Amino acid sequence: MFKKYKLHILALVGYILYLIIREETVTFTMILMIIFSFAFVAWMLEELDKQNAN
Repeated sequence: MFKKYKLHILALVGYILYLIIREETVTFTMILMIIFSFAFVAWMLEELDKQNAN
């Protein structure tokens, strides 16, 4: 999974770092929410790939 979505993960990390640098008001909870929503999307894509393979 992580090989397939490596670029997405790198882009997400870069985006979070950009937000932190640009605005000090970015909270830890916000970052966690972004990460969890991304993880959910990646999981959904993986499930769709499994369905397409069958």
